[in-house]
Amino acid sequence: ADAHRVDRREEASGVHFRATVALEKLDRRGTSITYIGARDQWRVEERVAGQVEYTAVDGRSAWSASAREGQDVTRSPMEDPRLSESLLDGPWVRAGDWTEHFESVETIQALENSERRLILVRCGAPGRAARTYWVDAGTWRVVREDKVVHVPNAGRLGVRSVFDDYREVAGALLPHRVRVRTSNAMIGEIVITVDDVEVGVGTPEGFFELADLGG
Repeated sequence: ADAHRVDRREEASGVHFRATVALEKLDRRGTSITYIGARDQWRVEERVAGQVEYTAVDGRSAWSASAREGQDVTRSPMEDPRLSESLLDGPWVRAGDWTEHFESVETIQALENSERRLILVRCGAPGRAARTYWVDAGTWRVVREDKVVHVPNAGRLGVRSVFDDYREVAGALLPHRVRVRTSNAMIGEIVITVDDVEVGVGTPEGFFELADLGG
């Protein structure tokens, strides 16, 4: 937690990250906007190839919505297992105190090469698939996360996310590039690169519940 300066996360509320999304294998480009509110509040809007996807978390509740560009969008509340998984996807969960969110936190392996030493930590809780965080022993920052998620109409999907280009945002250290690979080889690597950051931006009531989308 100290490595990411999460003790200053209240100063990082009201942050908007605008990013480019690239799916090289599919030759597709898009945009992603991440909004961080107060603690346990975040929202992501992604637009790729004419499809719009929304995900939002406010405390212990989460919502999602999707539609083609230009079509009406209606939000839906998430239920388990997607709800439990989404609650763990916030930036302060990965960078914070894992014991607040998981019942078991166990160091399972240490790896070392010519560049750095990595510590692998497995975190688990009943009813949730375990997550493994890869920690750089030199900086103590999380550089990778392995998890399994439930995708509607598709079942379970393995996801590997690699985090780098950490930069200071309102006192906290947050990654500005994420490389994602899933167990679906047809998708290939997804690269999310932050292009612009705004701090201290207000949001309307219900914003982190997707209330502006209706439904």
